[in-house]
Amino acid sequence: MNPQQIAFLKKVIPAAQACEQATGIPACVTIAQSIFESATAAGWGTSSLFTQANNPFGIQYHHLQDGAEGYGEFDVESWEVENGQRVNQMEKFQKYPDLAAAFADHGRLLQTPRYAPAYSLIPDWRGFAVALGPKESPTDKQHAGYSTNPGYGPSLINAVNIYKLDDPTTLAAYMAQPG
Repeated sequence: MNPQQIAFLKKVIPAAQACEQATGIPACVTIAQSIFESATAAGWGTSSLFTQANNPFGIQYHHLQDGAEGYGEFDVESWEVENGQRVNQMEKFQKYPDLAAAFADHGRLLQTPRYAPAYSLIPDWRGFAVALGPKESPTDKQHAGYSTNPGYGPSLINAVNIYKLDDPTTLAAYMAQPG
């Protein structure tokens, strides 16, 4: 782990653990999602969405309109997978005043009916991660479609395993690191 990764984890671990306490959503998967959704080639937590909008999850603006606090929107180019091809497009994402608000909204979002295929698998964090992946067809009831990336679920599991994000002792050690 490099210092930038430790600094990132120290920002997101407490919020992920608080979200798990409130919702049951596995903190290890939430942390892995924040790693993937906020990373650029420069490292974890370096996306403009993370640094300028406090949005570590790529939560789009329209997802939470019924329950959002009205923090505003943030426009940024993103990519999705459509018909097996990566497509770049401008999207409106939710803006947050801080990470605590973003993690709270993320928890609320994953408890909506759209994410029931994943949420119903808790406490099985691996099954939960796989179920967040893209729907394989319009009638797919096993996946929630959080991401359109076909490798999303396995990538989350891989990150949890590599960085031992499911181990409370390891998370505490990350938090105790200087910096």
